[in-house]
Amino acid sequence: MTLTFPKKHGGFSLIELVTVLLLITVLSTIGIRSTVDIGYSARYEQTLERLNGLRKAIVGNPSRTLNGQPDISGFVADMGRLPINIRELVSADPFCIDIDYGDDVSNNTLYGTQVLCTGAGYVWHTVAGTNALNILEGNLKAGWEGPYLQVNNTPTDTTDDIYVDGWGTQANAVAPFEHYYDYGWFWCHWDVADDGDGNNLPDDTDATADFYPNCNVIDSSAIAQLTLYSLGKNGLGDVEADGSVTCGANEYDDDCYSTILFEDYRVDINSGLSVSLQKPETGFCGFTGSLTKSQASIASKSSCKNAGGQFSSSCVFNSGSCATAGGLWNFATSSCDIVNQTICENLPTDTPKGFAGRWDTESSSCFLDNTTCTARSGTWRGVTACQFDSVSCGVKGGTWSNQTNECTFTSATCATALGTWDVNTKNCEFAPDTASAQCQDTTPTAIANTTWGCVIDRRSCGSQGGLWNYCEFRPDQCAAINGAWQFACHFTESRCQDVGGNWSYDINTNQYECTFANSTQCGDAGGSWNGTSCDFPGLSCENAGATSLGKCVLTQANCNTAGGLWDSNTAQCNFTAASCASNEGVSRGKECYLTKAEYYGSQYNTGSCPDEGGEWHHEEKAICMNVFYRALDSTITYTSSEPAYVLEDGNKQTVLFTGFVDTGDFDNDADVAEAIIDIPMGNSSVGVYEYDGDCDPYNNPLYPASKDTVNKVQAVPKTTIPVIDW
Repeated sequence: MTLTFPKKHGGFSLIELVTVLLLITVLSTIGIRSTVDIGYSARYEQTLERLNGLRKAIVGNPSRTLNGQPDISGFVADMGRLPINIRELVSADPFCIDIDYGDDVSNNTLYGTQVLCTGAGYVWHTVAGTNALNILEGNLKAGWEGPYLQVNNTPTDTTDDIYVDGWGTQANAVAPFEHYYDYGWFWCHWDVADDGDGNNLPDDTDATADFYPNCNVIDSSAIAQLTLYSLGKNGLGDVEADGSVTCGANEYDDDCYSTILFEDYRVDINSGLSVSLQKPETGFCGFTGSLTKSQASIASKSSCKNAGGQFSSSCVFNSGSCATAGGLWNFATSSCDIVNQTICENLPTDTPKGFAGRWDTESSSCFLDNTTCTARSGTWRGVTACQFDSVSCGVKGGTWSNQTNECTFTSATCATALGTWDVNTKNCEFAPDTASAQCQDTTPTAIANTTWGCVIDRRSCGSQGGLWNYCEFRPDQCAAINGAWQFACHFTESRCQDVGGNWSYDINTNQYECTFANSTQCGDAGGSWNGTSCDFPGLSCENAGATSLGKCVLTQANCNTAGGLWDSNTAQCNFTAASCASNEGVSRGKECYLTKAEYYGSQYNTGSCPDEGGEWHHEEKAICMNVFYRALDSTITYTSSEPAYVLEDGNKQTVLFTGFVDTGDFDNDADVAEAIIDIPMGNSSVGVYEYDGDCDPYNNPLYPASKDTVNKVQAVPKTTIPVIDW
């Protein structure tokens, strides 16, 4: 019998089916979780990317170079400060803020106009626009030139999807910080006091530990540091007490951040800025003593005047009075030439007419006394051409002054010495005649050291605008002896007359002055009429052919304290070489210092000065630096250095400028000048200027005079500004 069994069909057992289902479930879970993780990762990466975008919008990317130069861009480079919120990065439209950060005033319906904002007691915040360019400031731009972030919407309130993080957070739910225009980011300004442990993050150490950092809620534009937080997947703060947080930890809940420290956008200038500059060659030609009558002739006359001396007569003519009296006007030297004895001694009624003077054969000069000078319409200066030394002065009955190196007389001693006393100039005038026993006595042993012809002394030097018995101080040295530094445009006689000025000299006080009668004369000379007199500020002084000079003015009490010798006649403080040096000044004692050869009117230099018998001294010039940069109010301001001093010897020199101070008074304390130790990143400009007691870049000339514009420089964070080729 054949048994037939039914055919068995294959399949899964229950256990197998359960196993398969479990595997499918596990795989699905893994797949879903992987998909979620990929999504979270993408959001995390987008957050980091946007954080980096915010940072670049604020401080650019200086590590990158464009055409070999650092990429200096962003909000700070334009505005000179950190932004107060994200809105400032995307729009320059004004908006309402609560200066105390206490109230939410971002609702445009309630606070969207200036009237509504200020009417509610808040502040209408305007974002500075671009400035007008000023060539004196290097045509620097300042002001908002954004947008610095590329967004699609115009900011209107805090909930707009303007520039959210990768988690899509649109609004902050925490207590109000900044000005609410954060668009879901946590925007935290802070300073050093908020970082107790020095890890460059603001701590969470306020009264309540809430996992949010301590942020400074005063005027945030002046706060040095800024940290930007994404609040992560959970939208909440996650910082530790020391401010630390691990970006993306705890399944992306922990906050990610980017910190902009002070050094990330400020450039240190506390150690100073250096420039390499070409110095001009300027100085003074110093003379002393007399040119004796043995150097007679016209050459002696020119040499005498070029040395600041008085040659023969103390009578000075202008072109009209010279011609009227019979003289020959010398246009090259602006003086009256009395060419021979006949013209000198003839009367005005003679033919040829003359001056009625006395001719000195040895000096080939014409002597006119005060009376004769005045009668010929000349100007009497009262400087005798009789030269004494200490011995001959005593023999004649005069008083010798080691302080001024001159012999002085009273009316009584002048009469005894057979001189003529001049009441107006308080001077004893002597004629050259040996026969009259005046200047050169017939008794050689009595006054053998007396000479006639050329005298170089305080009066003759001052009459031409020279400096006599001079102790040269710098402004800082002047301040050290309690002096007052005064700046003036220094004319000599010839240059004053050349530019149409009126030269006056008070022989009693040794004070000279170049004056201009009216605004027309002043303007023709290149000056600025102030209503009563002519000023020569800045370059106008040099352009007029004068010299910008600073002077230390002392009272009698301060003079005595400094070891000086007070001259009651001139109300000036004189120093011996020793006392000058003890106060760190440079002694110019017993020398007449001139910048120009007065007979010819030409500028002295290292060659022409020795040719005239003088000693050349290079001028020490006070100079300073101004740095133009963007202030916290986004305007162009400047900071001035302390003066530096250079010897104008024509060489090239690298000069370090230090001690920069606040000139804009942004903290409203006009009496206090704080040190400026840094400037914001960005294009800046620098200039070197003549220092005249201040360093005003709008009035002081650039130094040297050949320079006509300031230099552009790049202030790059975490670098030192290199030596500037000026």
